[in-house]
Amino acid sequence: MTDHPRVAHEIYGLYKFRNVGDLAREVLDDTCQAKLDAGSFDQIENPLSCAVLIMKAFAESEAHATGAPSGPKNIETTDPKFIEWQSESPDPDLWHQMLPELNYDIPENVNLLYWIVRQPGCDRATAAGIFLMLYGQAIVGMPKDKSSAQFPGSLILDICERANSQGFARQELSLASIGYANDQRPLLNEMRRLFEERSIHSDENVPVPVGLFKDVLSGRPPQSRYTAHSEQVVSLDG
Repeated sequence: MTDHPRVAHEIYGLYKFRNVGDLAREVLDDTCQAKLDAGSFDQIENPLSCAVLIMKAFAESEAHATGAPSGPKNIETTDPKFIEWQSESPDPDLWHQMLPELNYDIPENVNLLYWIVRQPGCDRATAAGIFLMLYGQAIVGMPKDKSSAQFPGSLILDICERANSQGFARQELSLASIGYANDQRPLLNEMRRLFEERSIHSDENVPVPVGLFKDVLSGRPPQSRYTAHSEQVVSLDG
């Protein structure tokens, strides 16, 4: 960084709150020099602005090198940035793990459930867990027009229709990991019976989610580096 002493001064001034060892300082030097030599900041006259941009590049490189996640250390599920973060860096294991922890009297958490169920990466066990938590079997066979009018009926209808059409391609997780039996086929048979009792015009009633429960959901526990707690807070472990 001897070629750019003003930028170097600003960078190390901003980094003084960090424990930057000799090796990390060498990597920082290399990052700065490479960015500057490439002319990435030719249009930036303020050394401080240039230093901040280089620090950001270094932090991203450092996180990638150490395998550290790029997400927040703590975030509330009610924060609009939560879905933005999960859209950019999906963590289906986290979605599954947090189901029993969150408070679904909070409207933003209800919206999050709808979002999860509609994601391509939503695991079949996660959709099944939401169905069971909301006692979806009580809604199966009911008229679609009434069920779809509000939560939870509209979400149960979404789950049932996806289960019986495109399905949930990701099938890695277990139901037992969130407190339910992996084998829900007895419940499936009961829902079939209820559907026959309740349905006059079957196309107009909430369908039985056959695709959700026809096979045992005996996968693995979720393995996210994040943990949900306190009804709406997600934190990085450790």
